[in-house]
Amino acid sequence: MRRTLRRLSLLTLVTAAACNGGNTFVPELTSRDPARQKEVWDRENILSYDYTYTRQCECLPLGEVRVSVRGGNVYDVVSTTTGQQLPHDRWNEIPTVNQLFAELIAAYQSGEEFQAMYDRRLRYPAAAVIGDVAVDAGTAHYITELERYEGPWFP
Repeated sequence: MRRTLRRLSLLTLVTAAACNGGNTFVPELTSRDPARQKEVWDRENILSYDYTYTRQCECLPLGEVRVSVRGGNVYDVVSTTTGQQLPHDRWNEIPTVNQLFAELIAAYQSGEEFQAMYDRRLRYPAAAVIGDVAVDAGTAHYITELERYEGPWFP
């Protein structure tokens, strides 16, 4: 039964990832070392960017949000449904790309269960499941529509 639930959660990940925002994904889920993907991301030196984020977990609902990261830190979070800014005390629930990589690398190093799909060009984790979502012991993260931000910002 648990194996069936796990397969369903991975099928959900693949289906959701394949339908998200026109991103081009590496075609397979992988449990391989995410540090190799992070090296490609790091070479791009993208510290300021915007992306759409959703998650699946046994946690307080977040909905779909548009996240602005400036200088490597979350700078703004707005609900795509309501257009309202998410309260500042909830921003820590949303990982930057580097924070999500850190979670994946920690899972890999500790032997914790995880699966990820990476953007084909920039190699950020476009879809990642850490832990076992099927038994309410994990989180699925989805990052779509990631765009480098080139404009001005004030810390």
